[in-house]
Parts: sequence; structure tokens; C-alpha cells
Amino acid sequence: MKKSFLFFLLFSLSLLHHQANISQTNKPTKINIEVDHFSILKHYVESLVVNHPIACSSVISLALWTQLYPQGFQEIKQSILKHPHIVFSSCIGLLGICYANKEKIAHYFNQHCDQEDQQNIDNDDNDYATFLKLNIKVYQAGEIQTTFDDIAGLQTAKEDLTDILLFLKDSTKFNEIGAEIPKGILLSGNPGNGKTLLARAMAGECECPFLYVSASSFTESFVGVGAARIRFLFALAKELAPCIIFIDEIDAIGRKRYMSNSGSDSDMAQTLNQLLSEMDGFEQHEDPIVVIGATNRANILDNALTRPGRFDRSIEIHSPYIQDRIEILNIYLNKIKTTQDINVEKIACGTVGFSGAELKNLINEAALLAVRAGKTKVDMSDIEQARDFMLLGRETKGMILSENELWQTAIHESGHALAHVYQKNSKPLYKVTITPRGKALGITHSMNITEKYSTTEEEIRAEIVAALSGSVAEELILKTRGVGAQSDLIHARKLATGMVFKYGMTEEFKDINFDEFVENQVHLPESIATKLHHEVNQIINQSRTQAIKIITEHQAELISLAQMLMNEQTVSGEEVYKLCKVDVPNLQFNLN
Repeated sequence: MKKSFLFFLLFSLSLLHHQANISQTNKPTKINIEVDHFSILKHYVESLVVNHPIACSSVISLALWTQLYPQGFQEIKQSILKHPHIVFSSCIGLLGICYANKEKIAHYFNQHCDQEDQQNIDNDDNDYATFLKLNIKVYQAGEIQTTFDDIAGLQTAKEDLTDILLFLKDSTKFNEIGAEIPKGILLSGNPGNGKTLLARAMAGECECPFLYVSASSFTESFVGVGAARIRFLFALAKELAPCIIFIDEIDAIGRKRYMSNSGSDSDMAQTLNQLLSEMDGFEQHEDPIVVIGATNRANILDNALTRPGRFDRSIEIHSPYIQDRIEILNIYLNKIKTTQDINVEKIACGTVGFSGAELKNLINEAALLAVRAGKTKVDMSDIEQARDFMLLGRETKGMILSENELWQTAIHESGHALAHVYQKNSKPLYKVTITPRGKALGITHSMNITEKYSTTEEEIRAEIVAALSGSVAEELILKTRGVGAQSDLIHARKLATGMVFKYGMTEEFKDINFDEFVENQVHLPESIATKLHHEVNQIINQSRTQAIKIITEHQAELISLAQMLMNEQTVSGEEVYKLCKVDVPNLQFNLN
């Protein structure tokens, strides 16, 4: 009885599905088991087929019937559970009614599935649009208040960017002479020199929309997303044109392309290709769209990106010169309370090589130190201490060194100091200390006292000698060597390697540069590589010989300086020069 009746149920249900599919031949896959009431049907069949085989037919018929009349489903279900055998006779009739209304049922199913499918498609489209959405910040004219007047220095960069602003404001003069606006400007230089700040001032100066986006926003784990986001960016720019697009850290998507089977390299190349096409491809922009890119590593950018027609101008944002540093320091000093003894020119002379961000940090650190000391105004001692923190590192509190460790450190640092004092091509000595700072137990610091833009071979060799003199002093005085010379040895070998591989400062490889092999990690022939490393070792050995000579000839001064360090912990460069009876370098910087 159970098997025959269950067969009848399954046959009736399959017949209904078959007829419903025939009535909708253009949508043969609409009826499926995913409809909600069929999941209810499955539940009841599994629970009642064993104990109530007759009731199964009732459940199936009524489940289909409630697709047309759902309001009475709860009452009918309760009746089935209480009196399954009583309703059997009506189930046969219901199956007949369902069969007679198969077209209406099929129409209901297909309409229901159409609504669900359309909702799923809409949801998928929204998810895809959200996934491809690029984090773009659009600034309208006048929204940013920063201008070129708020930026000290960078006069050359300002002049190059002013051309773009004048063209966007009024292109009449440029059109009359036949000039075209540059399509792209590349801002490059060391970190902290003001590339992003300059772009922000550009946004404040221009009278058109300004779009800001970080290049890392284009990189994604899914291939093709970066290119799609590039298209989205330029589609938006075309709607807002004339406008300016600023892509920060553009090297994230603009680096050189190499032959590789890696998926990430393929996606990066695809993203770059799309950027190249948008900037200067087959389709030309009617209204000007200027792209400004900023990077710290212009040397790794693809040649197709940096060529004229895409980035027509490349502006190097250099470290501020002496007059620029004075202007920058005045901007930040005016924001804090200072004493009358603040000498801006002297601070600028003592911060050679500082970037704009470092100068800002210097003044802020000085203000923090003044507050910590209970002062109401910042004085020169606060700025001097802040500069030491930046140049030498912060003092390590709580470290207790034994007398032997202190003496070994004093000898080591005295060796560095004497090498700076007794070499005419060495940087002037600024300060020597055996107070632990960071990971170092002692530090000897030298610095340029004038603006210097080139370096000679003699100066590099003098720096190598100074780096090796610390360990040499330990060997000659203490007859031992400590592990503290590790950073000195790394620095010395780096300088010697640069002399050989980059600058051609050897007799055998004079005027030959091997930078291309090093950067591209191309293996040199073994014979050439052996000779190059031999030249490096020869420079190190020659410098070591010179260091031994200096320490041997001035051993008495070295012992005296080490004893001063043991007593005072920190000795200024001026005191060391006087101890060694060597003329103190002129620390006055000519501002004229």
C-alpha cells in the first residue's frame, strides 16, 4: 500500500511539473525546487511518508493549492495534522483541480521566479558596481583653502605649475600662439619635501574640479579590477572636464613591465596599459584633463608612462635650500610661543639636508620638550635637544653599563672622532657621546656646515676611514674587538661598493657603471664579479691602513678624549678640536 501510493504521488507531481514546463517552453528552467513551498513539501513528505502515507497526498496537493490560495494554508495544515485520514478523499479531488489549473500554477511559478531572478540580477549589479567603485575625492573650485602662498620655497615647481593654472583659467593667449596644455606632470623627489602639499595648493589655486586618488586604490586581488577602475576614473573626469587628476604614489601602478607569468604582474601591466591608453591613446579628450602624479621612485616608472605626451613635465622636488629652510622655519615658529633668543638663521644652518616635514617635526618636538620641562615658551636649547633626538636618537633610559663596557665604548667612539678631526676631507665633527641612544651604545655624529650638492672620491674614502676607525681603536688600545662595529662595517662596505659599481672610482674599472646589472639583478660573469669584489676589498684595506695610521699617531689624544667621555658622557665637536689642537671649522654660514 505504501509503495503503490507513494508511486502515485510522485507520478502526479512529475506530471504537474512536465505540463507546467510545456506551457512555458520559452522559459523551460523557471520551475525549480528552489520555490519556498516545495521546501515545505519536502519537509512533510520526509516526516509523514512512513507514519501517514495517505496524508502525504494531502500535503502535496494542498502545498500546490496554496500557491494560488495562500491565506488559508495555516488552517488547512492544522486539519491535516489532526485528521489525516478524513481529508484523504478530498486530496484526490485537489490533485484533479491542480492538474486542471496547471497553466495558472505554471504562470504563477514563472512570474514568481522572474521577480526573484530580476532581484538577484539587480543585487549582483549593485555588488559589482560597489566592488569596482573607486575611492575618489572630488574637490570643487574654492573648496580647498591652501594656496601657493602657504608653501615656502619650491619656486621652480610653482612656476611650472602656474602655467597649468593659467591655461585652465583662460586659454585664450595660449590658443592664439598655438600652445597646448601639458597632459601630465610628474612630481618626484625624496619623501617629506612637499609633493602632496604642492598638489593640495594646486587644488586650492585652480578654478576647476580637482580629483584626488591614491594609486594603491587600483590594485586588487582580482585581475581586471584595476583597469576597470582606471576607466571609471577617466569617465568621471570627462564629465567634469576641464579638471585635474592627482594620483598619489603613482609607482604603485606605473612601474616598469617585465615578462612574467605571475597573475599580479599581469594585472599590474593591464592596469598600466589602461592608464597609458586613457592619457594618450587613440581617443582624444575634447576638454583638457591634466594628470599630476607623485612618486618617490621615478627611476622605476615605465618609459611609456614618463614619455612626452603623457607626462610632459617632470618636476624634481628637492630638499629645501638655506633660504627655503628659513622661510619654512618661520612658518612653523610663528605657530608656537618662542623666546627672543631664537635665531632662525642659525637653526637653518644646522639643519642642512632636512626636508620640509623634518623641519616641521623639529619645531613640534621642541615645543613638546618645552612643555615637558615646564616652560611657557620654546627657546634655543629646546630646539637643540630636539635636533639631537632627530640626528642621534633618543636616550635609552634605564640601561646600566659596566665600567668595562663604558670604557670600550669610549675608545670606540674616540676612534671615530679622531678620524673626522685629522682628515681634511672629512665632514666636521658635531658631537660624540657614549650615552646609549636607540640600539647604539655610543654615537659619533658629523655633519656638513655648508650647502653641498656633490661628493668627491677623497670625501668618500675619508668617510670609510672614519667608519673603520672605531674598531681599529679597539684593536690597538684594548687588543680586542666588540660586536658594536657591525653597522660601521656595513656602512663602509656600502660606500666602497658604490665607488666600484656606481662611480667607476677604480683603476681597472674606471668610468664603468654596473648599476644596471645590480638594479635588474642580472648576474655578471664570474670573472668580472670576482674582480669587482676584489676592488671593493682593496678600498676597504687601504682605508683600514689609513685608520691604523691615524690612531697610532694620535694615541694620546684618543686616550684623553675617552677619559673626557667617561666623565662627561657627551663632548661637543668644538671641544674635541680644541683637545686635538686643530683649528675649529668656521661654523658661520654666509647667507648673502
